[in-house]
Amino acid sequence: MHLLTNRLIVRYLLMLCATFGLFLILVFAIQTYAKSLEADINVTEMDFLQRIAQIKEVRSTLYKIEISFHSIATSPIASAESRQQIAAQVDGYIGNILSLHTLLSEAQCLRDFDARDRLLADLPEQLFQLEPLLQQLIAMVNLRDKLLTEEDQNLLLPIARKVRLITVQLPPLFAQMHTLVTTLVEQSEQELQNLSLINHDTKLHYFLIEIAIIAFCVALFVLFTVMIFRQLLVLYTRLETQLKTDPLTRLPNRYALTEQLLSCPHPLLGVVDIDSFRTINELYGADAGNEFLIQLATRLREFAQCENLQLFRTSGDEFALLGSGLNSPADDFISKLLSILDETRRNGFALAQIDKAIKVTLTCGVCTEADSSFEKAEKALHRAKLDRLTLAIYDHSIESSENLQENAYWIDQINAGLEKDAFIPLFQPIVNAQGYPVKFEALVRLKVTNNQGLVEYIQPICFLNLAHRIKSYHHLSRMMLFKSLQHAKDHGLKISVNLSYQDLINQVLIEDLRQLIIRLDIGHQLTFEIVETEDIKDYVLVKEFMDMFRSLGVKLSIDDFGSGFSNFHAISILRPDYIKIDGSLIKNLDRDFLSWTLVKSICVLARELHIQTIAEYVHSEEVFTKAKELGVDLFQGYYFSEPVADLLPLDQTLIPTRVSPS
Repeated sequence: MHLLTNRLIVRYLLMLCATFGLFLILVFAIQTYAKSLEADINVTEMDFLQRIAQIKEVRSTLYKIEISFHSIATSPIASAESRQQIAAQVDGYIGNILSLHTLLSEAQCLRDFDARDRLLADLPEQLFQLEPLLQQLIAMVNLRDKLLTEEDQNLLLPIARKVRLITVQLPPLFAQMHTLVTTLVEQSEQELQNLSLINHDTKLHYFLIEIAIIAFCVALFVLFTVMIFRQLLVLYTRLETQLKTDPLTRLPNRYALTEQLLSCPHPLLGVVDIDSFRTINELYGADAGNEFLIQLATRLREFAQCENLQLFRTSGDEFALLGSGLNSPADDFISKLLSILDETRRNGFALAQIDKAIKVTLTCGVCTEADSSFEKAEKALHRAKLDRLTLAIYDHSIESSENLQENAYWIDQINAGLEKDAFIPLFQPIVNAQGYPVKFEALVRLKVTNNQGLVEYIQPICFLNLAHRIKSYHHLSRMMLFKSLQHAKDHGLKISVNLSYQDLINQVLIEDLRQLIIRLDIGHQLTFEIVETEDIKDYVLVKEFMDMFRSLGVKLSIDDFGSGFSNFHAISILRPDYIKIDGSLIKNLDRDFLSWTLVKSICVLARELHIQTIAEYVHSEEVFTKAKELGVDLFQGYYFSEPVADLLPLDQTLIPTRVSPS
């Protein structure tokens, strides 16, 4: 649930960030596009300015040519010095003509003017022919004093006539060129002015478009932001509801009860526990257990509504009924609780999952104090269970005597069990995919006789921790191990036994165990299941232990893999033969995707390392089918058999036969 919530929140935050990022990208793109348009406009204006500058340069060059021409045409050539000046002017004149021709030919920005080609076409060849004529004229004048003959004069006359003809033709041409260039300048300046006005309007148009698009992006961003925040608000409201509501029964949960107790000045609280609810789950499966919880919640809800009480589900098999001392006295509240407890005991529950009715008993702890009501009601409930009462009311004597009485009871039970040799192994089969037993796990139980003379097998959860505290665990473990090994020898079957870290560091026990295995010659029949806990401090010691017993043929299994303390470091060091997947992952395998994914990963890892996998807590056909699909090798659970005192035959499948409806 928390994982799904975190994923939803992260998804919405990513959507918000993506929207903001998209907004920034759009604004940046719009600004970039606007700048590119403005740059194009500026380039066009620069082209026009360059065009005008080049036209003006053409006009300046024409002025220089005209001045050079008039200077040559009017200069006297009588003296040698003047003739040298005229020769220099001729060189400059020709250079200006070439510059003008080059400028008109290469000016890129003038190419779209028809006048450019016309200007080049109208440039007369006389401009280029004048230079050799003038050079000849100057040379003849220089020889005039030496060779002033009639023949020389005849040579000078044609040259003079040609020069005269050119001087007559060039002034009108210069005037025409000046007019053309001046017209080009005026037209270009007018076009530049018109272009500036058009560009100003275009820039304003683009600016307005940019503002409109940015405004649209802002509106879109605000819209997406509002939508995302609305989704987050809906998610928060749903999470708050789920936080205070039990998902199975739809009742307020313990968190809601805690809040309600804070606002209730005179609470009357009763905590109701289902006796032996775990047995229902183990015998009939989790689905039947859930159906029972829903029916019980419905019955308690109807009762609470009739009696003006509030109902809560505080844990898996616990409910709480809350009343107010302002509405009714505590005695009436307790009487109401006794009535529903008695009604539940007398009237069973018909479960469709198992097609039968079951009867259960409830135990209740009551607190009538305002301070720490729930904790005190829990203590009263524990006292009622310890004393085998239907209902117990909290008083301060519970605080001082509860633990002592419970401990004293179980200490007596442990000591009596050791004296009477009452700690025995029960055997639960471990089967293959076809349901045939492969081996059996030895599970410790305390065999007692109840007041009705019936034999009961007490599970280790009731006495094992206390056995550690009173230093009786080693005696209990030795008794259990030796009996299990003797069963293996007597029946010739393979068994698995559990060893804790405390067993591994008990050198006396380990040596006696090694000697017994050698004497009975059953190493190949044994598997040691090592339970990983936070107590394991030295994996090297565990490896040395396994190396010792592997030499005798014993196999190793890591128990409860996938629980709180299991890790891959242990696999790399111990190199187990089996991995037993923890029951917390297996029992919901058919409807919990997270458990399915984790089990699948463990199976893939085990196959790659050539390690066999065992699924425990297989309680239904659906779980068994899912486990097989994931590649689990061996299976164990109440679906096949509960722990029994006598070993079951190996040639009989333990898969229940499905009864077809009549």
